[in-house]
Amino acid sequence: MDQLFKDLDRLCKTAEDTYADNPLDADNLTTWAGALVDLGRYQGTARKSGKMTKDAISKLEEALLVKPKKHDTICLLGKAHGFLALYTPDLDKATEYFVKATEYIQQAIDMEPENELYRESLRTVDLIHEVRYQFYGDGLGYPGIVAAGPSSSSGSKVMLETFGGLNS
Repeated sequence: MDQLFKDLDRLCKTAEDTYADNPLDADNLTTWAGALVDLGRYQGTARKSGKMTKDAISKLEEALLVKPKKHDTICLLGKAHGFLALYTPDLDKATEYFVKATEYIQQAIDMEPENELYRESLRTVDLIHEVRYQFYGDGLGYPGIVAAGPSSSSGSKVMLETFGGLNS
């Protein structure tokens, strides 16, 4: 796991350097955002994970300003919203993120209907939605994911690991 963190961190730093040289590189912004979302999944608290995911969403939105029809960016934006919903304790806000996630991923599917990874992404977001409700219920209790420390968040880490990497 340490090697994964190092690789993702290195990827973020490389993307940041590339951005300094060429802020209009939509592929670089998408790669950077994907690394941020993956790193965010293992931060130990919903607050930290949510912050990294929001940073990723910002980069994806920036990439879409450069290339509005970049379907892989649109799909990743949907998946990022799905994970942001998982980190959001407020049920209404989480539902908004799930709706956005579904809309973005469906848009990517519409642009490239033969892409099975996009269809799988939609199924994953649906599963995250189901698990979030089963795990957290009405949003009043957020066991594990908001508690500090690795031992208290083990249940949420297992749940997040079940969904796999966003860039796979």
